[in-house]
Amino acid sequence: MGYYCKIIHEDLSDYMVATAPVGNIVELYPRSQTEAYISFTYNYATIIDKVLAGGIDGLDGKKVDDTIDEIRAAIAKLGDDTDPDHFKPTEGNAKRALQGLVLLAVQCPGGIWQIH
Repeated sequence: MGYYCKIIHEDLSDYMVATAPVGNIVELYPRSQTEAYISFTYNYATIIDKVLAGGIDGLDGKKVDDTIDEIRAAIAKLGDDTDPDHFKPTEGNAKRALQGLVLLAVQCPGGIWQIH
């Protein structure tokens, strides 16, 4: 199980949505002309909750552009200790997931987050 973070927009055709994996943690996928999404493990929840107000769930329903600086600030608070097992809840692994979230966000800033 993991977070499914989707951006809904009237028309994403104006955006360049990344389709390549980001590191070995996060993959960004084009879903249709009206949505794009990213997914990653729940194992990072405790770490992300400490640096992002409301955690990932706190993004739900917010305009993407209004959250980019908040997510970047959370990234800056995290360490770089990654593990080859991307399911391990390390700060570095959580940081890489948030970096993928920002990558998607800056490509679709006019959308609204839907978090599942």
